[in-house]
Amino acid sequence: MKILRNLYILRINEKIMKRRDFIKKASVATAGISILNFSTAFANNRTNDDKLSVSIFSKHLQFLDYEQTGKMANELGFSGVDLTVRPKGHVLPERVAVDLPKAIEAIKKGGSTCEMITTNVESVYRDLDVSVLETAAKCGVKYYRSNWFKYPENQSMPKSLEMYQKEIKKLSKLNQKLGIIGCYQNHAGNKVGASFWEIHTILEKANPEYFGT
Repeated sequence: MKILRNLYILRINEKIMKRRDFIKKASVATAGISILNFSTAFANNRTNDDKLSVSIFSKHLQFLDYEQTGKMANELGFSGVDLTVRPKGHVLPERVAVDLPKAIEAIKKGGSTCEMITTNVESVYRDLDVSVLETAAKCGVKYYRSNWFKYPENQSMPKSLEMYQKEIKKLSKLNQKLGIIGCYQNHAGNKVGASFWEIHTILEKANPEYFGT
């Protein structure tokens, strides 16, 4: 894989790179990262001691076991691991209660951390989704990425957005109860959230402290 080849090239060159440059290049190698225009107020509040926290998406390291994933993330200079907890992921949702605690413990043993996970969570009415969030919160996970919503073929766009708005509002309430923050990733394509106004609509009724993008 091109991404993995880039990772190993960066690993070889790590000794001749400054740490700051290495983290920047490793981040670009593993994901398309948007360049954000930070506000002047935010920039003025930063100090020389501030550190950018970057977690590597574990999809790129899925050929490794949990401990080796943590070890690789640490060796590459990342702050932690964004662990896939979804079908075909590092942790399968149906085994989350057993495997997620083991995975996080092993990642820590490898020298890294796991404060965020990528999931297929989308509703408080799906028992497996609730189990994933409950287990993650107990394990000290602070953030999770939810599933992408799809537009039903037999329903209008406004009705669909209203439906998902209600789902996210309920998820934000559950998140508050558990002490975990949900995140919806905007993504180009035909799924919900490809445009800013869609994101604005589905997040409008949610508690912004516990669900965002």
